[in-house]
Amino acid sequence: MVRLGAVEGGGTTWVAAIAVDSPENIIERMEFPTVDSSITLGRISLWLKSKNIDALGVASFGPIDANTSSSTYGYITSTPKPGHSV
Repeated sequence: MVRLGAVEGGGTTWVAAIAVDSPENIIERMEFPTVDSSITLGRISLWLKSKNIDALGVASFGPIDANTSSSTYGYITSTPKPGHSV
C-alpha cells in the first residue's frame, strides 16, 4: 500500500489530502484557511507528518520558477496577470 499526500495552495484556503495506491482513491481530506504563511504551512506540515505518507504532490496558486539553474528555483514568483501583485 502506497500512501500519497497532496497539497493545493490557494488564496483563501489550502487543501490537503491523503490517497492510497492511486490519486483517485482519496481517504482523507482537510482544509486550512490561508493566513500567515508560516502558520498555514505549519498546520499543513503537522497534519501531513501524522499521516505517514510515501510521496507528496503540491499544486500552487501562482507561477513557480521551474528553472533548476535559477536562484529562485521552486519559489512562487510574480503573477503574470496585469494589474495584480503578489
